[in-house]
Amino acid sequence: MADSSFSYSSLFKRKTLMVIIPHEDDEINIAGSTIHGSILEGRVCQESCVTSNL
Repeated sequence: MADSSFSYSSLFKRKTLMVIIPHEDDEINIAGSTIHGSILEGRVCQESCVTSNL
């Protein structure tokens, strides 16, 4: 993220970021740039898919 002065560290204080998504593959549409930027800054990203499968 050298092109920007933005830092995810200012938003997320902990080392691990958990992303909760409603359906499989939604993490890219909902939080793709946040996940990518956080990984580049050294965070561990975990995701949890929570759906009723209806």
